[in-house]
Amino acid sequence: MSRNYPATAHSYVQHLYEMTRHEATGFVVPQLQSPVDGESANTLAEFLLKDGVLFQGEPGSGKTYLIRHLVAEQAQNYLNGITATIPILVQANRLSPSERKDVVSWIARQANQQAQSGMFSLDPIRDAIREQNARIFVDGLDEIVDLSLRVSIMEALYQLVEENEGLSLIASARNFSSLSEHLSRRLEPWTILPFDEARLLELRALQLGRYGSSQQVSDSRILKESQGNPLIASLLFTYATEKDFKLPKSRGKLFEDITHAIFFRERERTTNPPSVQALETGHEIIAATLAVSNLPYISVRMARSLLNSDAQWSLTEEEADFLLSYALQRVGILNSPIEGHIGFAHRAFYDYFVGRLLAHNVNASDGFLLPDLDQPLLIAAGLAADPIPVITFAYKRKALRLAASCCKELENPQDSREHLVNLVLGDLGSQFLPTLRELLKLDSLDSKPFEEQQLESGSSDVDFYTDLQERWVSLPRKGATANDRGRAWESFARKLFGAHFKVIEARHRHRVGEIDLICEMKKIDPFWVYHGGDVWVECKNTEDKATIEQVNTFIGKLVGSRWKLGFFLSTSGFTRDAARRMREAAASSTSPLIVPVTGDDIQQLIANRTNLSEFFKDCVRKIA
Repeated sequence: MSRNYPATAHSYVQHLYEMTRHEATGFVVPQLQSPVDGESANTLAEFLLKDGVLFQGEPGSGKTYLIRHLVAEQAQNYLNGITATIPILVQANRLSPSERKDVVSWIARQANQQAQSGMFSLDPIRDAIREQNARIFVDGLDEIVDLSLRVSIMEALYQLVEENEGLSLIASARNFSSLSEHLSRRLEPWTILPFDEARLLELRALQLGRYGSSQQVSDSRILKESQGNPLIASLLFTYATEKDFKLPKSRGKLFEDITHAIFFRERERTTNPPSVQALETGHEIIAATLAVSNLPYISVRMARSLLNSDAQWSLTEEEADFLLSYALQRVGILNSPIEGHIGFAHRAFYDYFVGRLLAHNVNASDGFLLPDLDQPLLIAAGLAADPIPVITFAYKRKALRLAASCCKELENPQDSREHLVNLVLGDLGSQFLPTLRELLKLDSLDSKPFEEQQLESGSSDVDFYTDLQERWVSLPRKGATANDRGRAWESFARKLFGAHFKVIEARHRHRVGEIDLICEMKKIDPFWVYHGGDVWVECKNTEDKATIEQVNTFIGKLVGSRWKLGFFLSTSGFTRDAARRMREAAASSTSPLIVPVTGDDIQQLIANRTNLSEFFKDCVRKIA
């Protein structure tokens, strides 16, 4: 059966206008600056007179809103008879591979398919391009995740404007460097600057007008850093006004609050909605699959299968369909860019859910093909119960500046900063102290590792033991969750061992199992020569004494490695069998040495302010 298409360009442009004028509601004109000469744009209208433009900016800076605002303005000018040039809008991550023999038909078909599933005739769109009476708007060039597809599409767009000299192309991407070499020659870069106070107030006025409230958003560092980003500012105003949040310090916690607000808002409007936990898990599963495949979307069938096979949920097909339908139609964090497929509507939320995954296990990123992990790692640092593995990963795999930024995401960053200082000084030496001072704001840092400073100066010595005492007293005990107890005890162990050894990594996933703490002997002392290398630490903060089974497990981990020394910290001490097993291991020349440290030992250390070197040696002598 043949379809009846509206046969004029007017119908297509009218549709674009109706679509973009509603989606751009609340638009605040950003400040645009040329990175070439530093000049600022006077009006947005001047960009509709240029042959080629690229708007560059960070996620949430307003690139999509700007593109759609210009589409609406171009469409209105056409409909009012002011210009004969029609706007053509395409979303880059929804573009299919190009047909290089006829790029005009290719872009016309893509625009038609993205406009209400191809309800318009191709002829007027194609004719407008060939007659050079069209201005093509491409949003999110860098959101084409597949590199080869991205390059192919950029080259097709370059071919399009090369073969049609009078054609205008306006595009958006995170940065100009993401363009192909050829396309970069045809597009003039303009940077979207962070919102200044006047624009922020304008956006807030629009939000307050929409939501009818005058409550204030509470102050926080992350708000100060993010309020120049219109997307984040808009979300903050909306949900802080509705929920009166006290905004957290980290962007991970902030996005967690915003996401929960979205989930709870929709739950109030729906009968028998999915649980918040189910929604979080569903979004995490999709984010993980996208990160592993490095694709912008997956099929709904695959998403359903993943939810159906997940070990924690194992939803039926009907339950999975309902969860996906609810997430798409009511929540809005996910969208369906192509019929039958599902992906994230905005990169910021994709980064958030990838960050949630990394907060649980940063080593999961080993299986990711996702090239840019900076934002997910910052989010993971703020969400992780123990941020040390995230910061270590950021430092070793990425860069010092990123690791320092991860430290800034924490409510109590001191331990993480100390850990990062030791990592850097151990690798590079004291010549990098000026950089560390700037990144970590540790103005008092000198050339010695942070913990040695504390123990070698009189006042710091008192501070160290006082801090250790406070940590000991505040340890979660009876009634606390096993996770809270374990994390706090491991943090205590990092403080204790980091003052004498060099802390390498916490919660390391080794082939023999998880190691709570890995330290390195950093001092030349004949006492430690036989045990030289790394020291492994096992931590148990339980009401019951550590058992022989737990000791045997730790011995097994060391036997499976090449290291010879392990410390076993147990707040409640050890059973008789466990203590006997450690003495037997100490008497064997082939077994690793397991050194027990009890809660009583710790209390005596604090009470007597024992020299740490002597403390650790005494612990070894008692068992060896």
